[in-house]
Amino acid sequence: MFTVKELKAQKLEAMKTKNNAMKNVVSLALGDLNTALFGNETGKLMINGKEVSEEQFLEMNIAKQLSSLEQTIKIYAERGDVANQEKAQSEISFIKETYFPVLTDEQVVEKCVAFKAENPEAKMKDWMTYLRENFFSRYDGKKASAVFNQK
Repeated sequence: MFTVKELKAQKLEAMKTKNNAMKNVVSLALGDLNTALFGNETGKLMINGKEVSEEQFLEMNIAKQLSSLEQTIKIYAERGDVANQEKAQSEISFIKETYFPVLTDEQVVEKCVAFKAENPEAKMKDWMTYLRENFFSRYDGKKASAVFNQK
């Protein structure tokens, strides 16, 4: 999902189908990866001082794009800039549908059961950290905490 090969294939598809939302998201992610690697003699990708894989870098980049677009859409709404608001919304929809589909309630329960089995001493904070790190913006926090508190 977050490999360079797959993103390049999506970019080619976006250009053929004239899907601007897909093209913009994928191009930005690939461009940021190239920028991070340009002149990087070690070849290591770093995020917040932590070495990450290429796939993790791309996932975090797209997650940041999502967050940025959500903030940008608010600014467009305040300005009354409907055209750019619609463009940003289409990019948000593409990202959420393609890369970060929302977890169903059943999936959250399954993840919680597995998490508790692997981490019997875990607390709510550990559960929420696990979700945030592994399922960025793909779950309802209230439901996730309620699931964790169930016996």
